[in-house]
Amino acid sequence: MANYKKILIVGLSVIIIQAIQGVAQASVSQTVLMFLDRDKDGLISLKEATRNITILEAFDIIDMNEDGFISLQELTASNLVKE
Repeated sequence: MANYKKILIVGLSVIIIQAIQGVAQASVSQTVLMFLDRDKDGLISLKEATRNITILEAFDIIDMNEDGFISLQELTASNLVKE
């Protein structure tokens, strides 16, 4: 029974750490989006991306659905924004 509790605690700890890392990444992505999104439509256009050379150079890669805009989901999924 003691081993079961230890395994459960370790497993829950891993899940909590992964959740915290996900929230931290999202908040950094949100900060970048808020900074670049001049018209406050929740998206980064190519023109808005000119304010950040890294985002600009990778724009076509980050814009996964090829709609000409980068959403928060695309920015977060790109893993381009680091802590």
